[in-house]
Amino acid sequence: MENIVSFETAKRLKAAGFPQPDLGAGQVWREERYMHIVVGEDEYGVSVCFQSANGAWIEVNETLEGLVFAPTATDILLEMPDTPFRYSKKYKAFVCGAHEHDKPAEAAALAWLEIHEKK
Repeated sequence: MENIVSFETAKRLKAAGFPQPDLGAGQVWREERYMHIVVGEDEYGVSVCFQSANGAWIEVNETLEGLVFAPTATDILLEMPDTPFRYSKKYKAFVCGAHEHDKPAEAAALAWLEIHEKK
């Protein structure tokens, strides 16, 4: 899942106050034991699956304590609407504000963290 932040970045974002939305379809959440936790929706309501280290997807219906929201670049940019964001062909990287990264969500996260993270 290249379009979302890493677990470490998701933890930093949460610690710095990035909004943690209610569970909703299409979201990805992370925690230490599993690679990805994806939220979907079916006729019974919200459905949550996690991807284990061996790649298998397993559906869970338990309380999801300890999860951190893994936002996309779009999720992050919505929180900083005046920050420029582009792809640099020269550097083959996404540039957000003064930060660049090969993944768009990580570039956006670096710019958000620069504003909100306490040094």
